[in-house]
Amino acid sequence: MQCKFCGRVCNRPCGLAIHERTCRENPNRIPIKNHVCNLPKEYERSAKEGGWKCRGCGINLKTRKELYKHRRGCIKYSLVKGKQNHMRENYKCGFCGKEWVTTKTGFECHVMYCNCNPNKKILKITHHSESTRKIISECRKRTILEQGCEQNLKRRSYTYNGKIFSSSYEVKYALYCEEHNIEYILHPAPIKYKFNNEEHLYFTDFYIPSEDKYVDPKNSYLINKPQKHLGISDTEKIELVSEQNGIKIEIIDGKDIVCNSGKLKEIIKQKN
Repeated sequence: MQCKFCGRVCNRPCGLAIHERTCRENPNRIPIKNHVCNLPKEYERSAKEGGWKCRGCGINLKTRKELYKHRRGCIKYSLVKGKQNHMRENYKCGFCGKEWVTTKTGFECHVMYCNCNPNKKILKITHHSESTRKIISECRKRTILEQGCEQNLKRRSYTYNGKIFSSSYEVKYALYCEEHNIEYILHPAPIKYKFNNEEHLYFTDFYIPSEDKYVDPKNSYLINKPQKHLGISDTEKIELVSEQNGIKIEIIDGKDIVCNSGKLKEIIKQKN
């Protein structure tokens, strides 16, 4: 690709277009010094005079770059230009009647997804396919078995005696064991079980070596609620795990655990 004015060869069409626009042999070439041709007409005079004038406040700046930086924070320019998207004003929704102070962009977003709007947009939530879920589950199981079950903790909320507890019920039971001189192992190795011809892992909270049993402090309401991914409750799942592995798993209601309440409050206040 060759320039029709000077004969220079360019590799790309866009480079050739830019070169021809500013080529010295071009009689109608664009001057590079002030870039007046790329600006609106109202800036041509100030650019030729050696300055860049703001239409809002009238300040004359030296370069175009300084003008662009100045315009971002100039309120008068935003009023003149009509760009009030960043300014907070009082708006009222015509569908639900909600009235609040927000930006123009926030108001338009509310109207777009308002529940009272008959033509509202619906947010599409995409989920993993079944094959992707199986791959993620297998990778997660492999990681847990290799690195230990502490990797399974979704949120490390409470720390006590150098141990990490994932709920306040676990902290209560740990304090109960200390008060009664009961040795325990926190978050022992996961237990394998099968459901619907698929292998799963069950994570217990405590293991008591002296009684050879597992203990799980649970919420009395959630334990009987069916889970989404399996379709069975925690009670049914625990019975299945104990039958297949021949172990004893004791379920304790977290509200019935009695321990030192003052010490428990101190640990809860130090939540991570």
